[in-house]
Amino acid sequence: MEDKTYTPHPVNLDDVQLPPYLEGLKEAVAENVHEVWSAGRIKEGWTYGPMRDDKLNTPISSRTRN
Repeated sequence: MEDKTYTPHPVNLDDVQLPPYLEGLKEAVAENVHEVWSAGRIKEGWTYGPMRDDKLNTPISSRTRN
């Protein structure tokens, strides 16, 4: 059987300073990463709920985005 364990290895970007003209791009990329993650959750059957329930695939409700 194939091991499907995933261990994330985020890159530490604490020392990275972007020039001001890239701030908008940084925000757009961050929002898109969240949208892709959200789309994956929805595809897996997750919905919003008042409390997280892994059996029902309902995470804690997040703030409403505009």
